[in-house]
Amino acid sequence: NGTRRYDGLAISVMNGTTLEEPIQRALDLGMSVICFDSDAETSARQAYVGTDNIAFGGLLGKALLQLRPTGGLYAIVTIPGTNLETRVRGIREALKDSPWQEIPNSITYQKGSLFGSMDQIEGLKRQFPSLGA
Repeated sequence: NGTRRYDGLAISVMNGTTLEEPIQRALDLGMSVICFDSDAETSARQAYVGTDNIAFGGLLGKALLQLRPTGGLYAIVTIPGTNLETRVRGIREALKDSPWQEIPNSITYQKGSLFGSMDQIEGLKRQFPSLGA
């Protein structure tokens, strides 16, 4: 009914663009709106509290290089989300001029459970026996 009931919202989003309009409505009602963990960058939210996901992904890539500097094939298994997509960009950036190569169509979205993810990883390993990470 448009009546202000809350002072603010703190949300972690899966898809920031789908929340632009609801965030704006909350702001129009006088609420404070912040995002945490996963951002709605293009919205009018007032703040974002979370990880620099590009840097985080870069650190993951650098760790892989330290663990196995000779490189190999790697794949990415994740869940959909803007924060995780940004981490993937950081990983790719860190590994782009390295001996590591990402397999074609690498990103596999996990099935929502540890066992589903393990099944996906095992399938990738069968398809790419030299998969190193």
